[in-house]
Amino acid sequence: MEHPCRSHFADRATALETAVANFFTPASQKPKDRTTWTERSPDEAAPATLLVAKYVPERGEEGPPSKRRKIAAFDLVRAIAALIPVESED
Repeated sequence: MEHPCRSHFADRATALETAVANFFTPASQKPKDRTTWTERSPDEAAPATLLVAKYVPERGEEGPPSKRRKIAAFDLVRAIAALIPVESED
């Protein structure tokens, strides 16, 4: 019986080899990025702090519309604010 860690390390090695090969592949040979990014704000006066990504399939790749959608949201203002240290006024 194979040790469970052996297959884990083999999977990681394969992933690393793929990542390195992808890094050195010229951009002209890579598949087109199907993600489009837009910025949004709550109103015209406020700065855009929401990044929205949308997957745009190739023609012919589209299937029937799905009833379920996967959504991820990130509040960049709060995330960045949490990283900034606040000095106390002692």
